[in-house]
Amino acid sequence: MARRSAFFGMTRTGKSNTIKIVIMAIEKLNEQRTQDQQIGQIIFDVNGEYTFANQQDQTCIYDKLQDKALRFSASARKVEEHEDVLVIQYDFYNNATLEESFGLLCDEIALLKQADYFKAFMGVSMFDREEYREREDQEEYNRKKRTNQRKRAIYKCILHRAKFGSAGYYKVYFHRFELTDGEQDKQDKARYKPHEGIPPEQACLYFENLDFNNLHDKYKQDKDYQALLTVLKATHVSGYEALMGLNHLHSHQGGDDYKKNHRSSTACGKGYIDRSLYCFHANARKIHQRTL
Repeated sequence: MARRSAFFGMTRTGKSNTIKIVIMAIEKLNEQRTQDQQIGQIIFDVNGEYTFANQQDQTCIYDKLQDKALRFSASARKVEEHEDVLVIQYDFYNNATLEESFGLLCDEIALLKQADYFKAFMGVSMFDREEYREREDQEEYNRKKRTNQRKRAIYKCILHRAKFGSAGYYKVYFHRFELTDGEQDKQDKARYKPHEGIPPEQACLYFENLDFNNLHDKYKQDKDYQALLTVLKATHVSGYEALMGLNHLHSHQGGDDYKKNHRSSTACGKGYIDRSLYCFHANARKIHQRTL
């Protein structure tokens, strides 16, 4: 079974050279071991001294081990400068990892906010479950999918207002709310076609201008809508503005779930030269240990 080791390095404390010696010693030991005995290493590199070549040495640990190591960064500049550097943030708009990134956001909110409506926000159910397909008829299953898509659209608007930047071409897809008044609903249907995809700003204006009292009664029975719209429509720090301090967790360059990459690579004995996991979050050690 593969083993893992983790180092938390700090400069100017006499640890740097020792850590380099230990890293290379472990790699030398790996050369004498079989594949299932490999030791994967994780380096939390606050200052980038093991990850990127510095002016003084013109080299770094990564340069010596790049055929065995992966490096991640939360810095968009580093990702752009180095083709092999993987972004450590999620793309919070990526549907493939949306549930995972929402869970991370909720973990962070729980540390910062105790307001009841944020608790309601964190408890929102907006992700499809395939097991429902077997228990329900197709019409009911499709209705729930449309409902969840609409909720996710409001959530993405909250991200947009909180300045979680999206790619310029990004569009939000959802089915509009039906109105109680038949004539108004007919006009609204002709005016709005969000199921065809609209930019995030346009989606925000649609939801922000909603009069919930004019919506069909079936929507009022679902408390998740109110929980999401309360955060979106808030115009003070207790609403979406409270999430602005968390937008460093996001990058539209983010792709796959990086935690899965961590687990699979350390299990194979690969090393991680990770410049930013420690830097971009104060509790990074705890978070990373939890993901492993």
